[in-house]
Parts: sequence; C-alpha cells; structure tokens
Amino acid sequence: MLGGMHGHIMLIEYTNFLETPTAGNYLAVRGRLLEESDWPPEQLPFVRLARLVVRRPAGRATRTLAESMSPLWLLSPRVHSFRALIAEKGGNCDDFELSRFEAMACLEGLLATGNGSRRRPYRATYPSDVQDILSVLGLRLVSQELVCQRTHTYDVIRASDLRTYWFEQPMISVPVSLRSRMEWGPSPLAAGLRP
Repeated sequence: MLGGMHGHIMLIEYTNFLETPTAGNYLAVRGRLLEESDWPPEQLPFVRLARLVVRRPAGRATRTLAESMSPLWLLSPRVHSFRALIAEKGGNCDDFELSRFEAMACLEGLLATGNGSRRRPYRATYPSDVQDILSVLGLRLVSQELVCQRTHTYDVIRASDLRTYWFEQPMISVPVSLRSRMEWGPSPLAAGLRP
C-alpha cells in the first residue's frame, strides 16, 4: 500500500497537487490511488470516524482513529476536515491549519474536475465527495440515483436548487445505505471549514 517507488511518486504528485490544486493534478493523484492493489479503502473506519467526530471530537479514540486512517483517503476533503476539527478541539493550531489547507485543496481540485453536468461530471474519488461538494455549493441532496454505464458509475443527484448534478465515481462497491447523508454524517465543511 503506497510503498516503494509508487509511494514516492504519489507523494511528489500529492505535493504538486497541494501547491497547485488543478484538475490535472487532482486527477493524477486520483489515478494513482485507483491503481493501488488495496483500493477501495475500507469504509467502516470512515463511518466510525464520522460518528466519533460528532460525539467526541477531542476524545483519544477519535484522534487515534483519525491518525490511523489509510493513506488511500489522501484526497478526501471529509477526512481532512475531520482531522482539522479534531486538531481544533485539541488546541493544536498547526495541525488544524494544515488539515484545513488540505481539505480546501482537495475541494478545489475536485471542483475543477468538472461542472456537474452529464458531459462534465465532477470526478469524485469517495462517496462522501458528493455531500462535500453540495455543501460547498450551499445545496442539499433531494434525491440520488446510481447510474452504471459501460465503464463508468455515476451518482446522479437532484439538489435543492432543482438542478441535476453528475458525479463520476470509481467502480467501487458501497451499499446505497452508506451513501446517504445520515450514514456519512453532516459535512464538517458546512460548519465553517470553508475557505
């Protein structure tokens, strides 16, 4: 997992992405992540972390789980936002600023990948990216449909502005019940972690 030369190249690409969060740099890191032999990342630690952050953001178990999250979550705005909230509650200003910066870069890169139309869908990496983008756009999810085509899977979202947004998802198997807002929890991005 992210070891050897592949891990070194990934680190260089991630650093380039943080310096310049363009669609191309985001997609380069995303491509490397999707090539990993242990992709997709395990979803259960993510769901546990989401619940712990809501209940006990400064708790030891919350910090330990956040620190042990797989590097496969590298492009997740939500995981970086969780880490920022944990650092803030723990009084660690440096970690708060770094995690907030990484969350914002991931959002900026993700937003740059498309415009949400069918022709130019946002190129999500994780199921939670959908809620994070909607939150940043000031929208709520009204309905959601999973559309599988030959080589792509899309989350097709009807939002509170009555528009339809398309999100290309990697071919991963995540139960629909885990895709709902209730399971992922509210986006910490809606709680003030915006740029």
